[in-house]
Parts: sequence; structure tokens; C-alpha cells
Amino acid sequence: MKLNRFNRNFELIISLKSGDLVISEPFRVQFDATKTIKRDLNKATIKIYNLSKEKYSELRKDEGQKTYLKVALSVGYDTLGVVFQGNIHDSEIRREGADIVTTLYCLDGGFDFLNSFTSKTVTSKREVVNAVLNDMPNTSKGKITTQKPTLRPKVLVGSSVKILEKNLQQNEDFFIDGEKLHILKTNEVISNFIAVVDSESGLLTTPSISEKKVNFETLFNPLLKVGGLCELNTIFEPSMNGVYKIETIIYKGDNFGDEWSQTVVCERYNN
Repeated sequence: MKLNRFNRNFELIISLKSGDLVISEPFRVQFDATKTIKRDLNKATIKIYNLSKEKYSELRKDEGQKTYLKVALSVGYDTLGVVFQGNIHDSEIRREGADIVTTLYCLDGGFDFLNSFTSKTVTSKREVVNAVLNDMPNTSKGKITTQKPTLRPKVLVGSSVKILEKNLQQNEDFFIDGEKLHILKTNEVISNFIAVVDSESGLLTTPSISEKKVNFETLFNPLLKVGGLCELNTIFEPSMNGVYKIETIIYKGDNFGDEWSQTVVCERYNN
């Protein structure tokens, strides 16, 4: 589907030692990002065309190199919304025809996920999250469910993320979005706000359903968030209308091409 390119806009900010590198028009940028609540790191691949060699040398990052380089990508039309925030995990530069293309492989919360270590003793389960986050300097607290108390002091030693996983209840899961840690029960959401999805708000395709998951494509809408709620209203599949919990959002864009939309995967929310 060919989309309207009118008023497309973006801003990519990379925090370097020398200061913030801000990339916007007239640079060409392509991106592909996936966010999910399924205990997997959100990922983004961002291509920047014809960035100077001097700037690339500042942001160059080899996989496994323990340097935190923050990246935030905002996109939209007249107004912008952040679709990805995290760190550069790896990068490369190569020639594609007449263009020099810098590719950034980014992870949301990846630096802390891979490198943080905790060694503490806590006296309650609520303290586990705070103790772990103290050892994850680039990750803040998001929505945390009410957890059962710990009956006796507990020693925490090891990977901070592994400790989080071990202290989850059977009906709980965690995810990191925008470098914020969320722990939710299956029937919980990050907010009671419900974003309306219809033709007026940017619905592009007729929703489809597969294995109880509903999929649809929209224009970029910063109100749609993983772990949040949306109300689907479509005249072509009225049986699908209702309130859903968003599980996955896939963002794809090219400010010089046709791609500029997001695909949403969600499940009926019965609360």
C-alpha cells in the first residue's frame, strides 16, 4: 500500500561524549523496530544515509563493547512521538551504490540486561525490584504489579535480569519499553487510558485474526503502546470491534520511500 508522504517527519538523537548528535531532514533514515510484552528485548535497526565519517567514528560500536550509547527515535507527521529508545548494541558502515549507509543495531534496555550484576540481601519481595534497578543505571521503574511478600530475608546474587525472572509469579511477566521496567500480571495493563483506533485516527487495513490475536496496520500513533489498551472500531469487521490489550507493535519507515506505518498485534481485553 502506498501511503501519503505529506508532512512526514522524524528526529534521531544519539547521545555521544561530545554531546547529542541530532539527525533529521534532509538526511534519509530507514528503520524497523519491534516492541513486545513477551519478555524479549525490544529491537530496532536504523539506517542513516551519508553520515559523515567523523560522526560515524564517534558512534561506532562493536558488539560486546561495554559502552552505553543512548539512542531515541521519534517519528510522525506534524508532531512527533518516540517509537524507540534504547542503546546502540552494534553498528556498521558500508557502501550501497552511491550512498554510504550507517546501520545501528539497537536494544531497548540491552546494556543493563546484558551487563548488570546484583549482590544484595532483601527482607521483602517488593525490595527485589528496587534492589535490582539500583544495579541497572539506565533502566527506570515503570508499572509494577502488587507482588506477594517474602516471609524471610533473601540473598540476591547474580545477573540482575535473571534475579527478576526467578522472582516472578506464574501469572507475571516483565518487559522493558523506553528503558522502563514493567512487571504485569496477565490481566493487567500499564494504564487505563484507551486509544481509539478507527479510520479517522489512521487505521489503514481491515483487521485480521489468527490464533485469537488481532492484527491491524495504522499510521504512526504514539498513543498506541505495548502493554496498553486500544478500542478498535471498524465498519468492515464489526465483530472485531472492542477493547484490546496491545502485545506487539512493529514500526517500519523510510522518509524517502513509501513505508511509514505500524502493525499492531493485540488480544481481546475482558476486564
